[in-house]
Amino acid sequence: MTGQDWLVFASAGGKLPCAAYVRGDQIPCARTIIDQTLYWGRVGSEDEAIYITALINSPSVIDVIVAHQPRGAFGERHIHKLAFDRTPMFDPTNPKHRAVVKAARVLLSEWSVRRMQPDIQQLLSPDKHMITRRKKIRVALESLHGWTAYMRAAAAVYGR
Repeated sequence: MTGQDWLVFASAGGKLPCAAYVRGDQIPCARTIIDQTLYWGRVGSEDEAIYITALINSPSVIDVIVAHQPRGAFGERHIHKLAFDRTPMFDPTNPKHRAVVKAARVLLSEWSVRRMQPDIQQLLSPDKHMITRRKKIRVALESLHGWTAYMRAAAAVYGR
């Protein structure tokens, strides 16, 4: 793995997709173990990593996969690869794909400031239940100025 490689990680279980990315040389690959509850893939550019991560984290992907998720006593479950399977492959020449990357970069920039505030810092620690933290972080993200453009760009890729 080179410094130009990027890893995209996404959850396999639960109701809501969740993804993140990291530059390949930022984790100790020789000492990293990824179990069956996490999907991952290597991509060749940060733009592609941002595109995939932004779409997997978008509310628009939920609309696309919800009809295909198994349901149990606690609602939808077992995302597995549904979000990946329904997300178009990254095409850097596609204006809709570029719009997702641009909007996500703006949101990431805004988040880099917002995440340093005390109310968010406490949510980044495992002291609180993960579901509670995810919900509160989502609310904080939705309050950022760039959220609307991000939502529109993601919806456009999924034809929503």
